[in-house]
Amino acid sequence: MCHLRYPTWQEPVRLALLEFDAYAFEQKARLALMAIEVRRAELCGPDHSDEHLALTDAEGVLAILRASFKS
Repeated sequence: MCHLRYPTWQEPVRLALLEFDAYAFEQKARLALMAIEVRRAELCGPDHSDEHLALTDAEGVLAILRASFKS
C-alpha cells in the first residue's frame, strides 16, 4: 500500500498519474487540480512551506502530462 504524506490532494494526483487514456486522464487531472486548489486555499503562513512546494510540484507534473496528451 502506498503511503501519502498529504492524501487529501495527493490521492487524486496519483490516480491521474496512473491514467493512460487521454479523456480519463483529463477528467482525473481536473479533479486533482481542484483538490490542490482547495488545499492551497486552506493553508496559511510559512508553516506549511513543504506542502506548498509539493503542491506546486504536483501542478507542474500535471501540466506537463496534460500538454503531452494534447500533442
